Amino acid sequence: METTKSILSEVLEKELTNLPIVESPSLNEDFPKKELLTDLNELRLMQIILARKAIIENSGYIGDLIKMGDFLQGDKLLSKWKIYKLNDGSDKIGVLWSHFDDDSWSVFFKGDNLEIESLYYEN
Repeated sequence: METTKSILSEVLEKELTNLPIVESPSLNEDFPKKELLTDLNELRLMQIILARKAIIENSGYIGDLIKMGDFLQGDKLLSKWKIYKLNDGSDKIGVLWSHFDDDSWSVFFKGDNLEIESLYYEN
């Protein structure tokens, strides 16, 4: 069984620069039955880390701002991460990053795992 450290190393070393940015679906609009997952276990934390890395590497200026920490001012976080089970008959997971001022990205995982399928710019 892999240790947390080796899983984290694998996540941080993943090549994500060529992920597809799709025209649809939208996590916000196309999955009305999605379920917010609030149990932040190790897999959920790794999905957020991987989603963050994917957004940084694929979203241009927003990724640059995230990387530089522009969405954290003092002790106030100006963006949110939410994880959803899509409930579309698959075991797919969607991670939503949203900024207080409308920008948001969805990162879709192929299943309840660490394999990213695509990204979608929500705004």
